[in-house]
Amino acid sequence: GQSLLEQLLALASNRITLADVHGMLGTASEGRLDELVGCLVAHDTAGALAVFEAALGHGVDPGLLIEQLFGYLRDCMAAAVGCKPEAFVYASPASADRVSKVGSQLGVHAILAAMQILDQTLSRLRQSTQTRVLAELALVRLAQLDELDDLAALVAQLREGSVRGPSGAAPKKNSPATAVDATPPGRERPSAGAPNDSSQPTDRVTPRPLTNENAAEIWEAAIGQSTGLLAENARLYDRVAISAPNRLVVVFKAGYTLARSVCQRPENATRLRQALAAVTGEAVQVEFHLDEQTTPAKPAERPPSAAELSRQRLAEVARHPLIRRAGELFGAEPIRITEGTEKPK
Repeated sequence: GQSLLEQLLALASNRITLADVHGMLGTASEGRLDELVGCLVAHDTAGALAVFEAALGHGVDPGLLIEQLFGYLRDCMAAAVGCKPEAFVYASPASADRVSKVGSQLGVHAILAAMQILDQTLSRLRQSTQTRVLAELALVRLAQLDELDDLAALVAQLREGSVRGPSGAAPKKNSPATAVDATPPGRERPSAGAPNDSSQPTDRVTPRPLTNENAAEIWEAAIGQSTGLLAENARLYDRVAISAPNRLVVVFKAGYTLARSVCQRPENATRLRQALAAVTGEAVQVEFHLDEQTTPAKPAERPPSAAELSRQRLAEVARHPLIRRAGELFGAEPIRITEGTEKPK
C-alpha cells in the first residue's frame, strides 16, 4: 500500500483523485460499473460490450473488472434478501440506493446464477491468457439471463396445479407457461377435463426397465443424447449386457482402448449416467470393459470406412499433449481436423 501511494504521489500533479487511483490499479470507476450493470439488467448485450470496450480503452484490467462486478453483485444479493446498506461490503454509501434497486430488479435467483458465472470466469482467468475473451463471454451470458425469480414462482404454481403466470394473470402466448400444454416425451397426457388428482402419476416419466433384451436400444438412446467426441467414441462399442439390476456393461473390442478411456473419464461417465437415467427413468450404473479375446478386424476382411478413419485420426490428435492441455484449460474437445495444404519448409 505504501508503494502504491508513493507511485500515486509521483504521478499526481497537486492532489490524488479517485480517477488517479483507478488508473493506477486498473479498476473501473463506480459510474462505469453502474453503467455496465444497467446494461446487464436491461439485457442489453451490445451495450454491455460497448461499456466494457470503453473501460478497456481507459486502462481497466478485464480480470479486475470481473472481480468488481462480482463484489457489486454480492451487495445486490444482500439487498435482495433484505439486508440494510450497512451490510454492504463493496458498494460506497453514495451508491447504496442504486445497489438496492438492482437487487430488487434482478431477484435472488438471477443474482446467484450471475455470481456463479462470474466465479467460474475468475477461476478460468487465472489459467488463461485470453482474459478479454473470457470476460466478454461472461458479460454476454449475464446479459442473456432470464428473470429467474419469476420462473421460480411459475414453477411453484405449476407444481400446485395452476397454469397462471407469476403475476396472477393468464400467461401470454410466448410465455414459458405455455410449455404446460406440451406433453414431454415419455409422459402420459392427462385426459381433457379430468380432475387434478395428485395421486395420479401422470407427470412422472414412464419407466423403461433395463433388460438384456432392450439394453442395446437404451444404450443407443443414451448415446443420442450425447454430442462431440464422447458420442463418437461411445458408438464404437461392440456389445452391451446387464451384470446386475440397473447396471449396464458396455464392451469394446480389443484395440478400442482409447474409446473406452474417453467414456471412462469421470465427467463423461457422469454425462452417460445422466443420459441413461433420462431414458430409463431410474439411476443406472455403467461399466466399460475391453474384450481381450477379440482382435481388431483385419483390413482385408473389412476395410475401415471414411468415418472410422476420421474418428481414428481425431483420436490420435486428441492424444497430443498440447491438444490435451488445451482441452483441460478450456473444457473443450476436438470435433474435426482441418488438414493444411502447405508442407512445412
